[in-house]
Amino acid sequence: MKKEVVRKSSRFSGLKLLKFSRANKILFLFLFLLIVISFVYLKLETNCANDETCFNELAAQCQKARVNLQREGNTFEYTVLGDKKEDKCEVNIKILDLNQEYDEETKTLLENKEMICMIPKEELSRLTETEAVIDYCSGPLKEALYELIIKRIYGALAENLGPTIKKVEPAL
Repeated sequence: MKKEVVRKSSRFSGLKLLKFSRANKILFLFLFLLIVISFVYLKLETNCANDETCFNELAAQCQKARVNLQREGNTFEYTVLGDKKEDKCEVNIKILDLNQEYDEETKTLLENKEMICMIPKEELSRLTETEAVIDYCSGPLKEALYELIIKRIYGALAENLGPTIKKVEPAL
């Protein structure tokens, strides 16, 4: 009777090491890079420069995008930051430059100020109409806009009450 030699088997004896050919390595590397590039592309914002149509198409879907727009000689920067809540889209609005017609006080008050807006997705079509979305915003720009409105109302009130007070003064 022959004695069988029992070999101790290693834990990995049943596994065969995979050997990749050069072509398979290149294919694997290509697929890996494609996945990484796709992931990065989906996370990066699209710079639409001054193209409002490009921006509106992306903003309507709450996809990350940025655009600089001229409105009455003022330069605004709109940046869609993406979905932060299920039914809202986060957007940053910034005034980059004001029309030369504004006084220095107004320029100092508004230029380079920004506000963050949580805009309902059904309102995204009106995103570049600042008046339409300001109720969904908060931040230094919104505060500065309200401060400017109050100053203008106070100025108009004081200007219009001046003649009235002069007429009433003799009666007092």
